[in-house]
Amino acid sequence: MAALWMAGWLSLMLVMAVAGRETTRELNVFQIMEVRSLVGFVLLSPIIYRAGGLKVLKTSRLTEHVGRNLVHYVA
Repeated sequence: MAALWMAGWLSLMLVMAVAGRETTRELNVFQIMEVRSLVGFVLLSPIIYRAGGLKVLKTSRLTEHVGRNLVHYVA
């Protein structure tokens, strides 16, 4: 069963890699990143809402999270 999950994951990663390269023919890389972030937020919103809303995302290390995300975004 684990081999089946691994094969499925590998297939989906391959499809994403090919789709990403094909998308760069039409869109700028930054546009692709923004669309990806927006889609991710939309998909995660119901999970966040069911867990108690944005208050469950409260953190005492906000500056560290923002810094990490900025480095990730720039990279």
